[in-house]
Amino acid sequence: FPIDPGAHVQPQRFTSQAAGGSHEYLYVHDPHSEGGQVVYMERDGQWKPVAAITTMGRIGSLGDKVARPAPKPARPRARNSVKSPAPAAPTPAPAPVSDVKPEFAPGDFCFWNDLNADGKVQIEECVVIPEAELRNPDKPWAKPPELTNGWGGRIAPDLTIYVDGITRFRPIGFAPDGAPRYGLAGTKSLGVDERGDLIPDPANKQLLCLSYKGYAGPTTGLLGIDEESGRIRWSYPNPYPGVHGSHNAPMPAPGLLVGPIKIMGLARVDDRIGNVMAMRGNLGQDFFVTSDGLYVGALFQDCRFPAEPLPDTEAMLRGQPMERYSEGGEPFNGWFGRQSDGKFRLTTGMPRQAAMILNVNGLESIERFDAPALSVDEAGLTKAAVDNAARASASGAEKSCVIHRAAAPPTLTGESGDWKAAPRLVIARAGMPEKAIARLAYDAENLYVRFDVTDASPWANQGKEPSELFKTGDAVDVQIGPAGDKPHADPAAGDRRVVIADLQGKPVAVLMAVVDPKSPPELHKSFTSPVGTKAFDRVEVLAAAKVAVKKGDGKYTVEAAIPWSALGVAPAAGTKLRGDVGFISSDARGTINVARTYWANSATNLVNDLPQEAWLHPQTWGAWTLE
Repeated sequence: FPIDPGAHVQPQRFTSQAAGGSHEYLYVHDPHSEGGQVVYMERDGQWKPVAAITTMGRIGSLGDKVARPAPKPARPRARNSVKSPAPAAPTPAPAPVSDVKPEFAPGDFCFWNDLNADGKVQIEECVVIPEAELRNPDKPWAKPPELTNGWGGRIAPDLTIYVDGITRFRPIGFAPDGAPRYGLAGTKSLGVDERGDLIPDPANKQLLCLSYKGYAGPTTGLLGIDEESGRIRWSYPNPYPGVHGSHNAPMPAPGLLVGPIKIMGLARVDDRIGNVMAMRGNLGQDFFVTSDGLYVGALFQDCRFPAEPLPDTEAMLRGQPMERYSEGGEPFNGWFGRQSDGKFRLTTGMPRQAAMILNVNGLESIERFDAPALSVDEAGLTKAAVDNAARASASGAEKSCVIHRAAAPPTLTGESGDWKAAPRLVIARAGMPEKAIARLAYDAENLYVRFDVTDASPWANQGKEPSELFKTGDAVDVQIGPAGDKPHADPAAGDRRVVIADLQGKPVAVLMAVVDPKSPPELHKSFTSPVGTKAFDRVEVLAAAKVAVKKGDGKYTVEAAIPWSALGVAPAAGTKLRGDVGFISSDARGTINVARTYWANSATNLVNDLPQEAWLHPQTWGAWTLE
């Protein structure tokens, strides 16, 4: 049972008295459904597996390397003769394990208990339930257990294990050294179809569940589930779950969970408050909720807000308050709990920056109160329904604008006089301090753009690679393509992107085209991450583009002339196009982007995947018409 150091699931090391006396254990669960739930103990100076709830495919390789007796050779028959019998045929060597036909299917369910304490799997130690029998109604589960437990799933102090479905596995006994034994007798389905992080809360006889029904799919929220009946006692909304769910989240607000990816731990405060859990969010915040479903608060800054950089040395950081910092995007780590000295502590690995152990202060100051009665009547519900429908209709309308025809080319000095006739496109997000006004104009030769951006750390980009300036700090962005019968999802010929940013002290415009059959091979560019690869036919600095930048206190202005010839457009009055404009925000030092904000496309929270951020999404663009 190898432990994957690259997994988003961290092992849980703990001490328990469940077996009588104090024993230390390590619990590891595989994040994949074909994996397993494994308990380790320290033996002879090494951590060795002592029990597992798993599949035969997880034991060895596809179930064909489990130690099993070799086939017995045929015994030679004595000859019926007075002569000396011929020497017996030599015993054939056992066939290599890989040549032995598997006795089990990879999906067969298995309880493995290390009966001889050697830390290895023998077939006689396995209780195997064939995959075909997993739907047997006589078995103690409503449907076959899913052997996953979220990124933050935990084992109970009595070594009870929960898996998605939800199925509970309690030990049926313990070995003299404290190793747990699992089997069918300790198995029970709770009869609730939920999945996600499953955190036992034995003090309240409940199971906490950070619901994750499908990857960023529909969710019922953060739940408290009765550990015996499976009844959902309480729920708290979680409308933007996990990594992908956070991509559609609005700016943070009190009470709003933004992309919780795992429960980091549960800690008891006192008799008044009870237990408090901490959840790590995908966009740089941690969220605290009581174990009876009441929101407490959030720590750190959402990564879409400007946040302070860490100081240069550890000595400058030690003992300092942390609330003004952000944990960044995709902080796939973290632990929270109360330790033996009574202090609450939290670990964080700020991506690309630092790994730290922090004190969490102030949980004792939480106060409970009795809320006033709330009266809801039919008239109020009817009015709410009408208001909701109106907002949904307004938010779903396609954006459009008319691009002003310039009587004369703008002077590109950063002054506003040449742009007064061009319509203003507001680029903003509710709750975000940074915003911009964009203006578009054109003549026979160029598309002209102007951005007035409010930014606490204006025009900061330390990138050295022109093709990745959208990733390394502040930038403005123009996306444009021909109008078709209907918006198309995948970039096609004619769809272009122009990223304008500072490159080592000089503003440049970088053209990006996914499909361009005429592009020479040297301009091809691929963007790769662990998630995948996106290939572009053309990525190049537009030497013919003219760019001017004027930087002020907390703001900057960018003006540019982009040749129509580079965009593949023949301009004429009334020409229909599709397009979008936006700005990209940097961290305080201009080393990486922290937010993307656009006029038309609202699904731009992702700032942690290079190829996806490079990609074009024409279906999200607005309608443009040349005046």
